[in-house]
Amino acid sequence: DECNSSPEFDDFPPVFICIDRPIEFLHAATDAQGDSLVYRLCNPLIGATFDTPNPSVPAPPPYDSVSWIDPPYNISNLLGGDPALAIDPQTGFITGLPQVQGQFVVGICVEEYRDGQLLSVTRRDFQYNVGLCGEIVSDIVAPAADCFEDGEDLTIQFYNESTLSDDFIWFFD
Repeated sequence: DECNSSPEFDDFPPVFICIDRPIEFLHAATDAQGDSLVYRLCNPLIGATFDTPNPSVPAPPPYDSVSWIDPPYNISNLLGGDPALAIDPQTGFITGLPQVQGQFVVGICVEEYRDGQLLSVTRRDFQYNVGLCGEIVSDIVAPAADCFEDGEDLTIQFYNESTLSDDFIWFFD
């Protein structure tokens, strides 16, 4: 009689992702026995309620699956984007392009096989918060200054037109 442990996910997915920016995340798991792992998107489960979003004692199983507002959302298109969220079955690498701002629940299932036999299914349900992301742009506007002669004023007026930051450190060499 051989013991078995379930695969464990290596990293936590990002909680916040940017609208109109590609998702690329390795959602891999490790199996202590070296069993074969196969990844897939799966329907997230309902575990809490709006009234009690974090119950101190969870309700006992079985849990119902999330109901999708279909179209546009379903197990084939969890975020409503194009290309849709996808996972590589061999590596667990997630890709997609979120094109709608909001909160989305995602389910990942990893199937554990040994000698072609399914041993277990481990699941992780998590939330993606999709929002606008700004790009910090460093931008200085200054007049052209080719060279100075001895005794001339070496002061040049410049204007900071950087965006999405309140703190700046400038180094001039």
